[in-house]
Amino acid sequence: MSFKLPRTNRTGAMGVFSGKKLVVLLTAVIVIGVSFAVYFSMDARLHFQDINKQLRMDGIRLDMPEQDVIDRWGQGTNQEGFGGHFRTYEDHKVELGFSDDSESSCYRSVCNIVSSNADYSIYDIKIQDDIASSEMQLWERGFKSVENHLYRQDEFYISLQGDSIVEKIQVWFSDKDLQDREY
Repeated sequence: MSFKLPRTNRTGAMGVFSGKKLVVLLTAVIVIGVSFAVYFSMDARLHFQDINKQLRMDGIRLDMPEQDVIDRWGQGTNQEGFGGHFRTYEDHKVELGFSDDSESSCYRSVCNIVSSNADYSIYDIKIQDDIASSEMQLWERGFKSVENHLYRQDEFYISLQGDSIVEKIQVWFSDKDLQDREY
C-alpha cells in the first residue's frame, strides 16, 4: 500500500513575494520605517540653545550651570526659595533663578532670569523699548500671549513688565514634567 502526499506549493508562504516583489516590499518597509523614525525624532519645540541664541546677557544663558555663573559673575546675594534659589547681581541688575529639584531639566542651572539692565536683551527687546512693539516681536517669533505682557512658547516664558515701556524682562523655563509639583 502506498500513500501519496498531496501536492503543495513549493514556494511556501513567501512564494507570493519572491524576487523583485520581495525587494520592493522590503525597500518600502525600510523607507517607511526610516521616515517614521526621522519624523518622530524631529522636534519642532523651542530648545535652550534656540532661546540662548537670542539672549544677550554678558555670557549668561538659560541652562548654564550655577558654578559657571559664579565663575563669571561671582557669588552674588543668595536667596533660598521653594524648589530652588536665586542669586542677585545688583551690579548687573539681574536675578538668576536655579532649580534645586534633581528631576528638573535644568537642575542646578539657570532656569529663570529677571533683568532691568538696558544693556541686556532677549530677541532684541531691551529695557525702555515700547511694550506693544516688543510684544509684536515675540508674537512674530512664535510666542503666544498667556495673559497681559506674558508670552509662552513650549516650556519657555517671557514676561515684559511695565506700562507702555519695558521696565523689566523675565525669561524662564517651566519644565513640563514638573508642572504638577508643589514645593
